[in-house]
Amino acid sequence: MESLDLEKLIEKGLEELDFTDTYLVNVKTNSNKIEVFLDSDTGVDFLKCQKISRWLEAILDENKAFGDNYILEVSSA
Repeated sequence: MESLDLEKLIEKGLEELDFTDTYLVNVKTNSNKIEVFLDSDTGVDFLKCQKISRWLEAILDENKAFGDNYILEVSSA
């Protein structure tokens, strides 16, 4: 899966989870590691990172885009 596809997927997740104040800053992929960086004018807390991580993980697990062995990190500055 290309970064562009991941970006669209993450933006869809933010919309579905109603995180309208949160936006994607960057996505980095390196073999089996995916790093997602989010930000917001009101701040991004741990729970938001956890919710988007679980949402994204469910989709990645379902379509096996990165196989069974990958590392997903969702964080904010």
